[in-house]
Amino acid sequence: MKENLYNHLIGNEEIIREAMSIARIGIWKWDLKYHAVSWSDEMYDIFEIDKRFSKEKLNQEIMKVIHPDDIDIFDNVKQIMTKTPFEYRIIHSDKSIHYIQSKAGNIIFDDHGEPSFLVGTVQEITEQKEAQLALIAAKEYAEEENASKSHFFATMSHEFRTPINVLLSSVQLFEQYLSDVECPNYDKIKKHLKSMKQSSLRLLRLVNNLIDISKIDTGYYSPDIKTYNMVSILEKIVVQDFAKYKNMSIAFQPRLKEALVRCDADMMERIMLNLISNAIKFSDKDCAIKIRLYPYKDSLMIAVKDNGIGIEKDKMELVFQRYHQVQTTLTRKSEGSGIGLAITKSLTELMGGTIMVKSRPGKGSEFIIKMPLVIHDRSRNDTELKEIVNDHQNIVLKMNVEFSDIYL
Repeated sequence: MKENLYNHLIGNEEIIREAMSIARIGIWKWDLKYHAVSWSDEMYDIFEIDKRFSKEKLNQEIMKVIHPDDIDIFDNVKQIMTKTPFEYRIIHSDKSIHYIQSKAGNIIFDDHGEPSFLVGTVQEITEQKEAQLALIAAKEYAEEENASKSHFFATMSHEFRTPINVLLSSVQLFEQYLSDVECPNYDKIKKHLKSMKQSSLRLLRLVNNLIDISKIDTGYYSPDIKTYNMVSILEKIVVQDFAKYKNMSIAFQPRLKEALVRCDADMMERIMLNLISNAIKFSDKDCAIKIRLYPYKDSLMIAVKDNGIGIEKDKMELVFQRYHQVQTTLTRKSEGSGIGLAITKSLTELMGGTIMVKSRPGKGSEFIIKMPLVIHDRSRNDTELKEIVNDHQNIVLKMNVEFSDIYL
């Protein structure tokens, strides 16, 4: 019975030794009474130290192989015998650098309650560390490549703008020439000019989106925050009523005569035009779009509601993702790049707001923006209060660009 138990223990010890050898784990033991240190065989292997060295010289031999830049770390941690794992490098005889992780265990006391000895482990983690460093390097490389890509897109997008603007200007000139002279094929030419104009506007919107995405990715899109009356911003947009082209109506229902918000006016216009154009785009003719503006606690809520096709519940979280469209390529009825709502979300968050969507298939969708409301005292004569400075032509141009894929 004793012989079987002995063989069992010996077998288990060999298994443990083999496992520690595979994992490259060494064990050291420090006798606190006699200040003697003993090592497992794997310790000698890891540090490439000859077993013939006396135990008194082990510390000196270790210091010889520690990387010069890590000696202070090793020496300091060795003195306090921390139980927190710490890492350092050693240099083998072939000049290769290896990464080591050390950790001390609990102090073990004898039967009289006196400190007896301390046990710790040393593990070579070179493979894991090299994999980690390779991953970090790959991440940094990917970030640099992404920054380069964003810069390239921004540069190319600006380059695209120039010929598009030339095309638009040319079309406008042709329209002006035709209005001044008699032309037998006026209606046909006007139809083709309209197609050219709307296609150019569609390209311009795509280019604008690419520029905005690039600016957001590289951190160059910073809002010009001032205090604006949101009622004025929305009124200047809604009064243009582009929905009439689909026999639709837009009902603006503000609960406040003045709603002061800290925002970038251009960004806010861009956001609202995108939401309104989406509402028109995905709604049938003879429908109504409702724009509500109301206070909620210390925030201002802006809601754009339509009664269009709606969004499936499991797809609602996808609408704000870039390059994703809820409708598939083969079934979707409307043009688009799939980044409009992603930009809308980014711009809203840049101004300190949030956006969410409520929707039911076949019942329509409602996009709700939440912006911090400014508590404004008119008696203070606050000179920062701004009104929208955009003129009629500027608003119309923005709407033409945003709604270009609806009225073609």
